[in-house]
Amino acid sequence: MEERERERKDLISEVEEILSSNIELSDILNQIMKTVACGLKSEVASLFLLDEETGELKIEASYGLPEEIVKNARAKIGDRSITGWVAKTGQPLILNGEVKNSQFNGVNPKIKSAISVPLKIGNETLGVLNVSNREKNVIFNEDDLRLLLSIANHSAAVVKSLKLQKLLFSRTKKLKILHQISSLANSLLDSNQLLSKITQISTELLLSDGGFSVLKKDEEIIPISEYIIEPLPKRLDKEYMEKLCKKVMERKDTLYLTPDSDHIIADFLREEEISCMLCRGLESKGKILGGIAIFRGKEKKRYSEEEVLFFNTICEIVGSALSNALLYENLLEKHSQLEKAYRNLYSYEKLVTLAELASGIAHEINNPLTVISALVDMAEMKIEKPEEVIKKIKEEVKRTFRIITGLKRLSQQKPSVQKLIDVNEILEDTILLLKPKLLSQKVEIEKVLQEDLPKIYGDEVQIEEIFINLLNNAIEALEKVRRIRVETKCDGENVIIKISDTGKGIPPEIINDIFKPFYTTKPDGSGIGLSLVKEFVKANSGKIDVKSEVNKGTEFTITFPVPHNL
Repeated sequence: MEERERERKDLISEVEEILSSNIELSDILNQIMKTVACGLKSEVASLFLLDEETGELKIEASYGLPEEIVKNARAKIGDRSITGWVAKTGQPLILNGEVKNSQFNGVNPKIKSAISVPLKIGNETLGVLNVSNREKNVIFNEDDLRLLLSIANHSAAVVKSLKLQKLLFSRTKKLKILHQISSLANSLLDSNQLLSKITQISTELLLSDGGFSVLKKDEEIIPISEYIIEPLPKRLDKEYMEKLCKKVMERKDTLYLTPDSDHIIADFLREEEISCMLCRGLESKGKILGGIAIFRGKEKKRYSEEEVLFFNTICEIVGSALSNALLYENLLEKHSQLEKAYRNLYSYEKLVTLAELASGIAHEINNPLTVISALVDMAEMKIEKPEEVIKKIKEEVKRTFRIITGLKRLSQQKPSVQKLIDVNEILEDTILLLKPKLLSQKVEIEKVLQEDLPKIYGDEVQIEEIFINLLNNAIEALEKVRRIRVETKCDGENVIIKISDTGKGIPPEIINDIFKPFYTTKPDGSGIGLSLVKEFVKANSGKIDVKSEVNKGTEFTITFPVPHNL
């Protein structure tokens, strides 16, 4: 008797040692089943734990049972099985001899003795611990029952603790994943890319066989992504999936579909051998923007409540991110339209500038042609010094050529071409183009151009347009004293161009706004001239600065770097 008691104490100590070991819960429970079976001289030991998601009792650990039984054995709390009865009543049960004729279902008729005890924490039943024998010479008694109850009580606390740890770890991991999904979703500003990536992530995280997503644009449903991991027995009807997504997008909650659902798609799921499907619209601020559907094949278990909740959270995150992506795309589209309109307006302004120059240029071209014609007449009269006449003809031809070249350059619509250019030469050509306007408005222009000014890398068309815009603005700003000064110099590192006038000046409260697109103080102005000047200066690696004093005038200073790798 004493030896038997010692064996029982040793058995409990061994179980306690296993329970305190730092190994996986499944390994702990399987070791306990082996220890219990050996200690009680039992052929079979099994531990059923309650799956809170399904409400079923499933074998979590066992000893002496065939793998097929371990895999498929199930019990429901309160059903007619021994395990179900013990789980419901919370009472232990010992059966000797009468097992075969008991009121319980599913009992192996070869079993001669069995004990079944609950794993409980307070009033909460976690599972059921069973041992059984088929040999007549090993019959369990009340001492065995008490021993098994003691082991069950010791095990219950550890099982509960480890399950809570596992649940905490799982939820912490999911929170981390949700944070990563949120960061990823908010970093993707392309709606198609966002939906494709989230469809893939949702499918993989929720152990699904495939997923689909659609986008809603202007009341039209657009298929975006199809992500299939495991090929289904039948080819999934993509068109049907798109119709389903349209149906889903009529509601804001998750649609959980199974083959036995009371839904029009149930037949489709049976035909395609799909065990379950989750569908949800992607919503932001009460508006449905798209939809996602994921599914599992018939070999997979159905989605749990926790998985549905996880899917819902992903969809809520994606709904907000999708809204941002669509807003960004809309902003890009509006920006593109605005840029196109801006360019069209710029082209129009250029045509207006050319038209203004045309009448004056016609006069400027006519003057040298008149001189050339007169000189030719003189040549026909056989003048004494023909070389002077020829020299004068060449000068007038060159002048005409420069006017035409400047006009042609201004009218061309070519991509930007960077090359070495002479700033002084472009300034001279620009002033020549504006000469009719300068003369008609009685503007005195003072040129202080440094000789041997280094060339710069730039686009000569853009540089010329900078000068035309600034000189035109200077002319229009003049009042009583009508003088403009143009100066160039080099400080060793930069070529510096200063264009100043004696006009009315710019009020200090608006001087920071003059380079903004469409900002203008002129009644008939477009407000793109100075914004283009700034854009072209920047495009040619330059900088522009402005100083102004009301009623005294304005000075623009432009600097371009001198290339040193020549």
